[in-house]
Amino acid sequence: MSKIKLQKRTAALITSSVMFMSLMPSFTFTAAAENGTWTGEGTEGKPYLIEDLADLEALASNVKGGKTYEGVYFKLENSIDMSDDYNSETGKSWTPIGGKQKWTTYEFCGIFDGQNNTVKGLYYNREADKNLKYLNYVGLFGYLGTGGKISNLSVENSYVNGYQYVGGVCGYSDGIITNCHSGSSVTVKGGYQDIGGVCGYNTLTLTSCSNAGSVSGEKYYVGGVCGLNLGTITECFNIGEVTNSNNYVGGVAGRNSKELKDCYNTGSVSGNNYVGGVCGDNNGGAITSTFNYTNEGSVIGASVGVSVGAVCGFNTGTIKNSYFVSGDLDGVGIDNVGGIEVTGKSDEFSSGEIAYLLNGNSSNGVWKQTIGKASYPQFTGLNVYCDGAQYYNIADGYTNTVLKKFTGEDNSTATAVRSDISPSGNVINRITWEYNDYSGSYNGTEISGNSTVYFGIIVPALLKAAEGDTTDEITVTIE
Repeated sequence: MSKIKLQKRTAALITSSVMFMSLMPSFTFTAAAENGTWTGEGTEGKPYLIEDLADLEALASNVKGGKTYEGVYFKLENSIDMSDDYNSETGKSWTPIGGKQKWTTYEFCGIFDGQNNTVKGLYYNREADKNLKYLNYVGLFGYLGTGGKISNLSVENSYVNGYQYVGGVCGYSDGIITNCHSGSSVTVKGGYQDIGGVCGYNTLTLTSCSNAGSVSGEKYYVGGVCGLNLGTITECFNIGEVTNSNNYVGGVAGRNSKELKDCYNTGSVSGNNYVGGVCGDNNGGAITSTFNYTNEGSVIGASVGVSVGAVCGFNTGTIKNSYFVSGDLDGVGIDNVGGIEVTGKSDEFSSGEIAYLLNGNSSNGVWKQTIGKASYPQFTGLNVYCDGAQYYNIADGYTNTVLKKFTGEDNSTATAVRSDISPSGNVINRITWEYNDYSGSYNGTEISGNSTVYFGIIVPALLKAAEGDTTDEITVTIE
């Protein structure tokens, strides 16, 4: 009789400055930053390299002087800490890259790749300088123009306090912002409207961005990721605290007027009216495949009212395939149109069910979750599968691996198959035992007939087979 049993075991900075000497001995100067102090040529293959704070300041100064750098490529070579130069003690605020001065706007239209580096110590405080009190377009980048792109960049240990169009990474964007993040040590504040942890005002694309810092406003349109969205926000999330002393505040967006898809919030959100866990006001836009996980935070209005919702405070658009933790708060405060698919769930967040539903009842999609490790769906982790009875993971490279085939005395066969097993030992595991006219036992469980059964479903470790074993017994080791 074939059996199977278990045993348990426990860079140096390089700045190239080309000096030109004129024929007149009284003149010695450094060439303009775009072809002097920056290494590179500004092309995609040889981008300008931003290597230190002086290089970044030169970029801000040149854009303020009228250069848009349309189609010009930049790369941030190192993380930069500007806290010694810009802080409350010096009283010096950062000059954003792009913005507005009197009646003239100046835009950055280049392609800036942060290469996953971080800018620390960004400081802009309108309250400390009366000349900045009502200035707009505030952030590391103040105004990203048409054709401009910012990617792979984080902001940490920073304080940004502006008036309108205020964001940790960018104040106002007509371009594309991808994979940009405001960390937990970032504070973003605004005195008027369009205040966001990553971007204050978006007309085109925000994707794969996140905020973990504190975001607050005093008037309208305050969001953890984006204050006011007129474009597309996808695969973004907020885990920071978002507050507004007035109306229109949301965990991801204060107001959405176009598309908000595959986003989530776990941070606390509070305001006066039109308060939502994901979006404060869905103003004719589309919200699809989102969730608010209030076990990590809360959604609070000035008083209990219909304009406060776990997913959306006020809705005149469509909301589909969106979820929230069941509780006293409704999913949507007010809705005036159809297409409302907002469902309260509880244990389903940790089981993997919500991740599966967000992907459209599929294991393929942007939503991931390592079951048993993550409390809710995220954009990292393992795909979630469903066999009709339960949700589970299959780790890469460990799908449907045959452990061993057995042959009985009557030539009947059985096959032990390993699947959804994690090399890190943190995922639910199972053994699929497929057999035909076979009788025997597995781990004390009798098997017989023609069927497929699952074993080892709650074994929290990696199962390894003693492949090549020629005996009727095979030892499966739990490490």
